[in-house]
This record gives sequence, structure tokens and C-alpha cells, in this order.
Amino acid sequence: MSTIDFDIKGVGAILSSGKLTIPSYQRSYSWGEQQVKEFYEDIYSAQTIPGAEYFLGGINLQEKANGILEVIDGQQRLTTAVLFFAAVRDELRTRAGTEPDDRAKVEHNASAEKISKDFLSDVDRWASVARTPKLSVGNTDKDFFESAFLEILTGDEPELPIPTKPSHAKLQGAYDTIGSRLRELDIETIRCLTDFLDDRVKVFLTKFKESTNPFEVFETLNNRGITLSLADRIKNHLLGKSQTRMNSVSADWGNVVAILESESFRRDDEILDTFLRHFWMSQTGAVVRSDALFEDFKKRVTSPEKAVSTAKAMKVSAKHYRDLLRPSKTAWQAFGHSVCGDIEFLNILGAKQIRPVILAMLSNFKVAEVARSLSNLTSTAVRIVVSGRAGSGSIEKWYASIAHRISEKKITNSNGLAQALLEKLPTDVQFEQSFASYPLTKMSIARRLLAAIEEYESQPAGTLVVTPNIDEVNVEHVLPKKPTTDSRWLTDFPDTEAYVHRLGNMVLLQAKVNRRIANLDFAHKRQRLIACDYQTTKSVGQCLNWTPAELEKRQLEMAKSAIKIWKVG
Repeated sequence: MSTIDFDIKGVGAILSSGKLTIPSYQRSYSWGEQQVKEFYEDIYSAQTIPGAEYFLGGINLQEKANGILEVIDGQQRLTTAVLFFAAVRDELRTRAGTEPDDRAKVEHNASAEKISKDFLSDVDRWASVARTPKLSVGNTDKDFFESAFLEILTGDEPELPIPTKPSHAKLQGAYDTIGSRLRELDIETIRCLTDFLDDRVKVFLTKFKESTNPFEVFETLNNRGITLSLADRIKNHLLGKSQTRMNSVSADWGNVVAILESESFRRDDEILDTFLRHFWMSQTGAVVRSDALFEDFKKRVTSPEKAVSTAKAMKVSAKHYRDLLRPSKTAWQAFGHSVCGDIEFLNILGAKQIRPVILAMLSNFKVAEVARSLSNLTSTAVRIVVSGRAGSGSIEKWYASIAHRISEKKITNSNGLAQALLEKLPTDVQFEQSFASYPLTKMSIARRLLAAIEEYESQPAGTLVVTPNIDEVNVEHVLPKKPTTDSRWLTDFPDTEAYVHRLGNMVLLQAKVNRRIANLDFAHKRQRLIACDYQTTKSVGQCLNWTPAELEKRQLEMAKSAIKIWKVG
């Protein structure tokens, strides 16, 4: 490797060089509100300590022949620092506009312009409207970032920018988070905080010469303990192997990130890493954790052609994965009316291990095969969850093996998938035994199981569809979860905990009725149950008393229906 220079510099000194650029292969801005809050609060707390310095971590740059410094690592922190300075500039201007003292007004405006010139953008000496950014970001964010925060506007009549991508919204959110805190400070504190970020917030600066392969640098950084996410390591390996196809691979990777970030309800690294693990399992059958996954990825993706094909497959699977996480009827309508409901049920069951099979199936099966296949997968998941085997490592390996066989074209349709699922599926006898004593506390699962049994047993079968709207239909515990001490319940059920969470003790009931009868004794409750439209609820109301024997009998009957409802074949 070429010469590497090390230094410790203040954030302001790095930005003021005006030669920083974030290359297109880097991830777009991804910090969420919590990360920005921590950035601000750490700096704010540190500046209150006399003589203190705050180390922000490492920044790694690659020096090009033209003097440009490409940011290899640290782009999120540098971008947030720029947003901080932009928020200070705008807060100073706002205060200048409301400042009654003319001298203070001039000082605020002059300080704002100085901050802009030092940390945000250079002004051409011969053309005051021409600005060059101190930090250039990647193509996805470039136009929005420069116009929204650096005041680099284009066109004869430039308009205020509108966020159009998830990363744009995050940039705007970070700026707003910092700005809201600055508005709470007096002007002297803002000055102290700005000077502290400029000079006393330090970074460990590593500068590589141009001849250094940036993707080898990432590998070196990771090996030296500077943690990179699995997503970053996968991305950099793909780009490093893509050679002349880098633009194609970079675009496909950007689509993967954008697709999943648009549905992110967790940290981006978490959702990306989970997707990559499930994607890789669907392709290879390898059940490995993050570090081992990357090593396996490197061994298999060794050429530009493989990098291109892998990135394209990732893009397709990312769309499917998004629709698995947030199913909608629109996304799944081409596959049949039952598919969206099956996917919702799989999510309620927490059947994440089955996702590699679904990814492989969606990429390889004909559309006509998907509905039956998903029905079989849902039945499989129900049987495994009820049988208490959902957390088993062997189940995850089994699913991964099936996914790999689909990707290898060894399983090509729903019949083949059904045969593969039967290899380890709990038998009817095993499933019936487990279901007959199944307890659960997650009411979303109970609602689905009870609704399916109700729809199966309604006459003629399937004529009644139970609404999934929890505001309309609730799960009622016949034996209350908290019976009053003077009620007959404690006589009939001396060990209430052994029965209250049994599925046989639960019925579907209209929400408004459920709220009124929750803790009534059975003699009063049964009249409301008899009046219910649901046959399975009505049948409980027809019992003269509700006892452990009646509960056991009912759940055994439910178990016999369950083996027919959740069958595979």
C-alpha cells in the first residue's frame, strides 16, 4: 500500500480546505434523529468544560492528483457538521432580522456570511452568485444538499428545494433537529458552540495517496477494528470487483438502499444487514452471521460479471423484501387475493426465518404458483410455531436449504415446494397434540387463529370473513385475565394461570361488547356470547357452565379443525 499520512485536525480546518468530495459509491446520508441528537448533545456538553477537546472519531480521505480529497470513511459525520454550520448561519440571519440594534444586526449578518465562506461554500471573486461547495456529496443528494443548505442555486428563477428521496428527508431532518436546539440558546452560547466545533472538535485524520485502492482501504479499516457495517463491506466488495461496470453496480446498490430506507422503521444498518443475510441465504443456502457472511460473499463474488449479476438480483429481492415487511394489497394483487393476508400473518407469527424461501420463490416461480406456495408456507409456519420449534437453528437451516434448492432450479413449482416442506413438517398427530394445549399471550396471533377457525367452521364454509380491524373485533377471554376475588371463577378455576391464556379460553367478539363484559361471571357473559354472529363464539355461550373440562373439550375440537385448515399439499 502507498504512503499513508496521519494527523489530528479540527473539523473546521478539514472543511475549510474546500476540497472534500463524497464519491458516488458511498452511501447517501442516513443518520436518523437520535444520531443527530447525540452528535449535538455530545458537542454541547463538551464545550461547557473549560479547555476541553472532543474527539469525533476517524476520518479517512484519499488524495487525488487534482488536490481533491475523497471521503472514504466519515461522510456521515462531516455532512452533519456542515448541516450544523448551515443551521448556525441561518439562525444568525434570523436573529439579525429581529434585532433592534443596528450594530448587532450587522454583526449577526457578517458572522453568518463568514461561517458560510469558511465552512459551507466558496464565492467566486468575480461572480458573487457563483459558489463552490466545501463538501460535495454524492449524486443522489447533490442538488438538494447544495440548494437547500449551501445556497448554491441554479436557473434564472431558482425555487426552494423539495425533498424527493429518503436521504433528502434525513438531511432536512438533521438540519431541523440542530436548528431547533440553536433557537433555544442565547447568541453568546451559539458563538461558543460554533467556535468549539470549528477548532476543538477533533478527528483522527488518515490520508491515502491516489494510487491506493479505496476498496482495499475499507478492508484494511475493518481488519484494524474500525467497525464497518455488513452493508458497507458488501457494497465496497461489489464495487471493488465491478471494475468497468462500477456505474451499473453503484446504481443497483443505490436502489437497494433507497428501497429499504423508504420502509425503514429501525436503524438502516439493521434492516439492510438483515435483508443481506436473508438474500444471501436465498441464493446460497448458507446460514451464517455477519462476519462469516462477508467472508463467504468474498469467496463467491470474484469477478465483474458476478458483481453485476449479484447487484441486480439484490435490487429485485430488495423490492420483494420491502413488500414483505410492509405488505399492501396493491403490491401483491397480481398474485391473488389471499397472498397479502398470508404475508401479514407470517409477520404476525414472527416467521422471519421463512423469508429466504419467499425471496427465492418470488424470483424463480411463475406468478400462478405463488398463491398456493405462500398458503403452504403459512401453514408450515403455523405448525412450527404451535409446535414450539420456531426458534430452532435447524429450522432456519432447513428453510435456507429449501431456498437454495429453489434458486438452483431443483424446486420449480408449488408441488415441489410442498414436498420439500413435508420433509420436516410436524405431522397431523403432532400438530393436533400441540394445538390442543396451545397457550399464547400475543393477541394478534390469537385473532388470526380464531378467525381462520371461525371462517372454516361457518356454514357453508368460508361464507363469513372476520374483519382484521382490531377496533371492530377483539379477543375475549372467557375466563377473565383478572377475575374478581369474590367471583365463581376462582372456584371453577383455582389455577387461573394454567387456563387463562389457552386458545380454548378465547373467543372473537365485537369490540364494544368485549369492553362491557370483560370481568362478568359466565352466567351473565354467556348471553352476550350466544347473541354473537360468530359460530365459534356462540357455541361457547351455549355451554351451561365454563369449566376446565369444557375448555379442554373446545380446544381439542379446534385442534381437529386446525389440521385441516393449516395443511400442506
